[in-house]
Amino acid sequence: MFGIDVEVPGMLNAAIKTARSFTGQVTAIKNEAEILAMPGVRAVVRIAALAIANEDAGSQHPHVPQSPRRNAVCVVADRFWQAKRAIDALDVEFDAARGRSLER
Repeated sequence: MFGIDVEVPGMLNAAIKTARSFTGQVTAIKNEAEILAMPGVRAVVRIAALAIANEDAGSQHPHVPQSPRRNAVCVVADRFWQAKRAIDALDVEFDAARGRSLER
């Protein structure tokens, strides 16, 4: 048995999409209403960036705003594949101006 095979009554599943850089943040979700209308989808959640252990938020990145920064989005659904299909269909924009991309 694998962890993904475990099912608890009332359990929900989520899939996550993150910014491509540490300092990126969500600027827009263009089709949130369509995603929420998909079968099994319960919520679209913007996730706040976390500070690195033993640091104050933004201490190594002085140009990052100190207000809560959202650098990821997750879709919560009844089943994993519903969440996966929804996150793949999600049209989310992340700003790229704040840091270097991890892609080469």
